[in-house]
Amino acid sequence: MSRRNHHTTAIIASALVALTLAGCTAGDSTAEPTDTASAAPSATPLAPGADAPGSEAYELPFASDDAARDAAAAHYEAYLATSAAILQDGGTNPERLQPLVTDDIYANELLGFERAQSEGFRLDGAPELLEATLVERVTDAEDGGESVTITACISRETIQVIYDDGQTFSLPGVAPRYARTVVIDFTANGPLFAEDGEPDPGVEC
Repeated sequence: MSRRNHHTTAIIASALVALTLAGCTAGDSTAEPTDTASAAPSATPLAPGADAPGSEAYELPFASDDAARDAAAAHYEAYLATSAAILQDGGTNPERLQPLVTDDIYANELLGFERAQSEGFRLDGAPELLEATLVERVTDAEDGGESVTITACISRETIQVIYDDGQTFSLPGVAPRYARTVVIDFTANGPLFAEDGEPDPGVEC
């Protein structure tokens, strides 16, 4: 039983708690974290075959730091909700996530979804974005797009892993609430979740 629990932790750490992902951030300027806001609760997962939120929801460049932070937080929340919904369904219909993320992130997420299917587990509960703090904004001078970096405070307190044989596990490994750095790229074609940093397992937000 403890052996399965350890294996599940490794899978979920890469497949649910936002993964260890590769991506590219536009530009190399840095800034200190600034504004903080509580995220809007209960994002709606993207349904199979649905289009991702497009550029009609915002104007580029963003009019303010608050607008950039809120748009990035909303998109990341949609990503969390959709990724969790796929795992709640045992990893089926993973293409729901594709419109929300870069190809690199989707390829890494897909590995976790495929393991959920092959090993017969699903999730109960979902991660929740509690708070977002703006770290930096980088504007692309050519196309007017923006790359927005936020620090996201995420709760995974309600999540459990349920196997087909009925065994249930919680998710040890990181704090129930933890912070991670997230990059969302905004273009005229819509936003994409582009980069995700490792959580600090010993620090709660």
